[in-house]
Amino acid sequence: MMNKLKNEVAQATVAPVKEDEEGAVMSIYRFPADFVGFAGHFPGYAIVPAIVQVLAAQQLAESRLPGGMRLSGVRSAKFFLQLPPEQDITVECRLQPKESEVHVATRLTCEQGLAASFTLTFSPERSTA
Repeated sequence: MMNKLKNEVAQATVAPVKEDEEGAVMSIYRFPADFVGFAGHFPGYAIVPAIVQVLAAQQLAESRLPGGMRLSGVRSAKFFLQLPPEQDITVECRLQPKESEVHVATRLTCEQGLAASFTLTFSPERSTA
């Protein structure tokens, strides 16, 4: 189920990834009414689940990270607005390398303003040898 969800999050991208002059990357997502992530969240009143918001940011950040990094944490997560289907959501990620990790300051915005903010932490994958 998680792979299907990740694939559908990727398909919800409606704009190419852009990078601003300060190095932040951003893209726009729009989740259709039949998006798999709305199943059960909530019947008759669909809103984009927090995990979907995190997955969108994760995919965007991973497009700029070196190989061998994995998501290892989410900190300071705040979700301010309920995001309904068919709404344009801008996801902005600012990568901040810290020793062997990369912290990614993330903001999701929509027409109504700031929808969510959190920091993703990516760490090197551990070898299984």
